Amino acid sequence: MEMNRQIKRSKSLRTWNKYKKLVYLMLVVLLIIVVIIIGITKAVGGKKEKETETTTPETTQETTTEEPTTEEPTTEEPTTEEPTTEEPTTLATEIVKTPVQEEFSNESFYDDAVFVGDVFVSGMDVYGYLKKSKLVYGEGWTTGKASNAVSTISATNANKVFLEIGLNDLNTGKTGAKVFESYQELVNDIKKALPNATIYVVSVFPVTTGFEAKENTGVTNKEVTALNELLSTMEGVTYLNVSASLSNSDGSLVDELSSSGYNIKSTYYGFILNLIAEMCQ
Repeated sequence: MEMNRQIKRSKSLRTWNKYKKLVYLMLVVLLIIVVIIIGITKAVGGKKEKETETTTPETTQETTTEEPTTEEPTTEEPTTEEPTTEEPTTLATEIVKTPVQEEFSNESFYDDAVFVGDVFVSGMDVYGYLKKSKLVYGEGWTTGKASNAVSTISATNANKVFLEIGLNDLNTGKTGAKVFESYQELVNDIKKALPNATIYVVSVFPVTTGFEAKENTGVTNKEVTALNELLSTMEGVTYLNVSASLSNSDGSLVDELSSSGYNIKSTYYGFILNLIAEMCQ
């Protein structure tokens, strides 16, 4: 029995001696592997700790020291002014011609018209240029007297109303500005009476220098010009500057057009009426 044990021990020793180097080598390798694994684990852990460090961001905030505005809000009421519906002045095409004696060729243009005025309008009746039913006038008429005849003007049912008046107003010594006020009242009255009619304001004709120089006349061509300038700005009418064809360079009436210095000769009525029709068309 003892011999058998020795034999087995001797065999084991031989086996150990044969493989002990290999075992030692394997243990060394295993130890190295363990060391490497431990080193890697520590390295990875340290890296993760660095990555998870939380850096507190800088929270410096800029402080604005601007003071708030203390401006009072406006309390102005909104404008409630209604827009004007008044039509602006219409200036008919200004046609300036040298006066000539010619036939009245535009009578049909006045079929639906009425003329309101003084001496010039009365001449249309006296000389037979237009029917009396188309004329509303009176000797020595002023704008105020014409306003008293608005019912007569309305009764014509005219679509065109031509006003040639104002000279007698000026002859009383009134200024062009003062006459314009009463002229405006006349126009307003006619608008109410004939709201669908077109109102044409014919410029007030000047007088000759000879008539202006008379002691018993109150008319001056300076005030005629002033009145016409105001009439050209009147709203809601069509202004006809006929005087431009009847005047000299100084604003006075051409002498050959009148025998009295203020009325127009019958032979020039055709020229003036044709000119008015041409300016309106």
